[in-house]
Amino acid sequence: MSVPTWVSQDDALSIVSFTPEAESELERLVQRKKLAPWYTFKDLDHAKEAIREILAQDPRAAKKRGKVGGLSDPYKVTFGKIQLEFVVVEENKVEVVGMSEMNLDDATFVDGVPLSQDGTMS
Repeated sequence: MSVPTWVSQDDALSIVSFTPEAESELERLVQRKKLAPWYTFKDLDHAKEAIREILAQDPRAAKKRGKVGGLSDPYKVTFGKIQLEFVVVEENKVEVVGMSEMNLDDATFVDGVPLSQDGTMS
């Protein structure tokens, strides 16, 4: 079976950490069921691991991959009903610096998954 190279390649950002503020916000968002139906409050560690796996693949645009950034301009990625903010602090290390609940009032959902939204934050 053939798979895309990004599936079989090694993780580009093998070290993923969370600032204390981001970890606290994740706990609050999971508790408020913003990652339901996939993760619930008792699944906080699983939610963190899923975020680690997503960010380890380096979800940035191809022209940004391999570059180290700064706190002044974090990258953003959607995960469930939240938007993650992260920075690449070293060649293979990423840090989650923030996250926030997305306003999905105008989103289209299929099986609880948002397919489109207006892009605003609540």
